[in-house]
Amino acid sequence: MTIINAATFEITEIDAHGIERGTVEVTIGATTRRVRASRFENCLTAGEMFGRYKTSAKAWPATVYQRVSNGKISESAIFGRDDRSGRFNKMNYIFFV
Repeated sequence: MTIINAATFEITEIDAHGIERGTVEVTIGATTRRVRASRFENCLTAGEMFGRYKTSAKAWPATVYQRVSNGKISESAIFGRDDRSGRFNKMNYIFFV
């Protein structure tokens, strides 16, 4: 299940590089919000979220990326340090403020 509802993406502008900017609905748990988003080719990004590591109280600004490749949708969250550990799934630790 994805948290970004790509069908709700509304374009407000297209920049000189062809990047579409606007808003999209994101659902985390039982909460759905419309947040800033951008789309270029097969990647949709959504912001206005935060992430937190299990061992820390610090909240980091988070971005969720949704990619479509060969008809398959995948999502990943980026926040804090760049640790590509397979033991920690950042998608499980994002939230709205």
